[in-house]
Amino acid sequence: MTGLIIGNLPDTVHKSAHYLMERDMHVDCRGQLCIAENAQFGYGVKIITASHSYVNRRDFTVKIVRMPTRIDAGVFVGAFAILYNTHIGEGAVVAASTVILGRNVAPYVMVAGNPAQVIARWIGDHWEYDRKHFGKLE
Repeated sequence: MTGLIIGNLPDTVHKSAHYLMERDMHVDCRGQLCIAENAQFGYGVKIITASHSYVNRRDFTVKIVRMPTRIDAGVFVGAFAILYNTHIGEGAVVAASTVILGRNVAPYVMVAGNPAQVIARWIGDHWEYDRKHFGKLE
């Protein structure tokens, strides 16, 4: 187990430390963090709830800024995704290596890229993909 947990897991994180560590996740618990019980994660996901902000640029004084991250029920976060200051809605899928910084993901959509963009929507019983992201391979 090689993951990293910064701070103490709050009661709003419905995953065990063992689960997070065996997925080699980096989980920052210094800010508000909520993870639903049936959210799933790929390998190497990073969840960040605190960053830095300059107080004085002349002497590079910085302060810690805490930002909330919330992951709802039925969410799947793919390997190596980075989440900071975001709310991932119920049933959403975050593709591998996607970066979500300061944006929310609507329920039942699939996002990919850096920055994250919606590439598909769950329509009843299947994913409907946005054609501009999936052109014909030649």
